[in-house]
Amino acid sequence: MDPLRHLRFSIVALVSIIAIGTFGYSIVEDWSLFDSLYMTVITLATVGLKRFSPYQITANCSPSF
Repeated sequence: MDPLRHLRFSIVALVSIIAIGTFGYSIVEDWSLFDSLYMTVITLATVGLKRFSPYQITANCSPSF
């Protein structure tokens, strides 16, 4: 596989993970898309989940999948 193809795959994978996490938090927690995006980014960056606000038990499990 050539390096450009690897780069494209990595970018698509990252954007897909962020989009799925954002919409997941938005649906499960009933947050705005911006708040959901913020929570997804800090979760992926391992900054921490408790920094933003209290969350439901379903949100605890969603990042692990």
